[in-house]
Amino acid sequence: MRKSFESHKYFILIYFAILFSALIGVSVRLIPFGIIISNHPRLEGLCDTWFLLTQTELVAHNYPMYSWFYPSIGFPQGLETIEMNPLLPLIAATILLLTSGSGEVTNISIISFIPFFSSLLLIPITYYFGKMMHGKFAGIAAAALVCVIPSILIRTTLGYLDHHCFEILFSAGFCYYFVKLIPEIFPEKTVEKISNGEIFIRLPLSAIILSALFFTLGILNVITMMVFFAIVMIVLTIASLFVDSLIINKKRLILIYYLIFLPSTFILILLSIISQSSVIFRTFNLLALALLGGGIWLWIIFSIPEVFQRLSLKRFFILFLIFLSGLLIAITNLFLPQSWELINYFFAYPYTLNLEWTPLTIDGFLKMYGIALFPISIGLIYSIHQIWKLKNIQWIFILFWFSFFLFAAFQHQRHLYYLDYPFVILAGAGLNEIWINGGKFIRTFKLYTSQNTDSLIQDNADLPYGKSIPPSFFQKNSIPLSDWLGRILAIFIFFCIILQFSSVSYEWVKDDFKNDVLNQDFIDAMIWLQNNSPDTGINPSQIYLANHYEVPSDGYSLITPWVYGYAAHYWAKRPVSTSGNKETNGALIESLYGSRNQSFTDEVMKSLGGRYLIVTADFLNDELPMYLYRGSQIPPIISIDEYLSFLTDTDITGEEKFYPEFYQPFYETLAIHLYLFNGSHVQGKFTVRNAKQGSESILSPPYDLDELHHFRLVYESNTTVTPYTGPVQDSLKLFDVESSPSKETALDKIPRVKIFEYKNITEIQEKG
Repeated sequence: MRKSFESHKYFILIYFAILFSALIGVSVRLIPFGIIISNHPRLEGLCDTWFLLTQTELVAHNYPMYSWFYPSIGFPQGLETIEMNPLLPLIAATILLLTSGSGEVTNISIISFIPFFSSLLLIPITYYFGKMMHGKFAGIAAAALVCVIPSILIRTTLGYLDHHCFEILFSAGFCYYFVKLIPEIFPEKTVEKISNGEIFIRLPLSAIILSALFFTLGILNVITMMVFFAIVMIVLTIASLFVDSLIINKKRLILIYYLIFLPSTFILILLSIISQSSVIFRTFNLLALALLGGGIWLWIIFSIPEVFQRLSLKRFFILFLIFLSGLLIAITNLFLPQSWELINYFFAYPYTLNLEWTPLTIDGFLKMYGIALFPISIGLIYSIHQIWKLKNIQWIFILFWFSFFLFAAFQHQRHLYYLDYPFVILAGAGLNEIWINGGKFIRTFKLYTSQNTDSLIQDNADLPYGKSIPPSFFQKNSIPLSDWLGRILAIFIFFCIILQFSSVSYEWVKDDFKNDVLNQDFIDAMIWLQNNSPDTGINPSQIYLANHYEVPSDGYSLITPWVYGYAAHYWAKRPVSTSGNKETNGALIESLYGSRNQSFTDEVMKSLGGRYLIVTADFLNDELPMYLYRGSQIPPIISIDEYLSFLTDTDITGEEKFYPEFYQPFYETLAIHLYLFNGSHVQGKFTVRNAKQGSESILSPPYDLDELHHFRLVYESNTTVTPYTGPVQDSLKLFDVESSPSKETALDKIPRVKIFEYKNITEIQEKG
């Protein structure tokens, strides 16, 4: 009767909850539908999304060949893609060819569904993962939460075409099947001795094959999948400390290890050969060597305890293991520096150009997860108990996985989407504990708080479990009222988390597809450049090899803020000076837009082969303040306070308001001088310079600006910008709210996008 009630009453409600959560997740993910399926489809993001579109179209033109080198991105040196591998572009290109996709609009509309469908595949994996770790309720709760947890949802939204969707899916699949294999490596009971011929027959081949498949697909998607290999190695190394409490067959362990990781080893070697790139060849072969060496490391650390035990020196095993690990780290750092670059990616990224690379704050963490921190705390306590009392290696894996990415997220908040998956597994376990043991906690609390505790215990000492409650509906089903209250509490917390995550995710998606979507004015400007600029000698539909490429004599680049690099290349089909990412010419681009020195400007434009420079209102609001704030990149070096400051004043109602004041260096920057005044001579407001004397309006520099002779306006958008339209950073608004009506009218007339052609100053003088 009880089993039937459990199956048909409780879990009908819970299955409804997961369906409810999935529907919320689907509806939020489809918010951008009107933007994507339109005459002017625009994907989320300004960076990697557009690069993946470039990769996809290039693969479609040269199917099934994949390009590892892009001479038109990061011009003039070009871009070699080490971290992003061919899986997603190949899948997207295959979909395009099968559906006869042609042209930018059709391509974007068709393949924008890839992240959405990957999120649906994540649900069953999460259910079985949670169920394996702590029962049915844990699986259902984890599967429901993964549908709506913000960082995963935003990266699997319709139109968020990036490798993150597969990164989440494949890492989750790999971790599930590897954790499932741990009891096979460390069985609870002694496994009878079997011959070498039988050891393969008794292996759980389905779990091994699927684990290997997910890891291989992860490597084919993005090289950061190697982090999960590192997690496996660290967890198994920790497991060696419990070797006395565990039963292990080393042959079985090493065989399972190589069956999982050998396919990826061969894939890395194969990719290194077909890439015909010396950089990729060296990097991928070293990573393949690391996968091969992992099995040797495991054999050593699980053999050492036997040696120490025979020598009666077992207490020194931990010290020796620490020494051995330190030696391995030193050797790895010497011969495989790429592995430490990967670690820096998560913990100490050296060149932070994007807000998502900023550290996660405690306040932001608490606001994001809110009430979910209660069940996850219980899940953490449960996992620690399993590790401490039972030496459970599966929970060591989950706990280390969670701790690794929790620390990484507090270094750079972009890693939250890695953290969210172990988070929902632990939260599911915590909710399951409340579901199972909540009643026991309630009864214990009542026993300790009742005024008649002693008599209560005595009265119920000889009664069966649950019979201390007066006859009622609950007793008829052999379920104490306290257990009902525990389950009601679990369901209540569960639905509160669903609502909180859904609310946060909804706001994130709405904000992303409002502020982080490429505006149509920029797209129109790039299409104009494609049709009205000379050929560069680089075919955007051709695959080039890094070792055989030479910069064309008539080649040139578009200068854009680095965040727009990939998008400018996709729409203009012209070389761009930056990759749309962090490394390639990023610092140089920042210094150029913030430059106040014409000689330095000429030097940078020549080194980048720049011919056209793009300035947009969105860039001035979003990126330029960050460029100026990181003023160490811009000579001559001054602090952000020398450019602008925010003052306070009281209006006629007595309310205090903030407004910006702009100083001369602000107007002297290349970006502002070109955008506001087209590089022309401007007469200043003041004749006598006082310290930090600022302007009253963004359109009135304090002092004269010299003409920039080497830039000529060639394009401006039809759409104009008004104060506070488009995305702005609240902390650094560039438009003066105190402008007079006449100045506001003048400001209204400034186009949103401007393009300037650069001519070397010596050429201009010769023509003159």
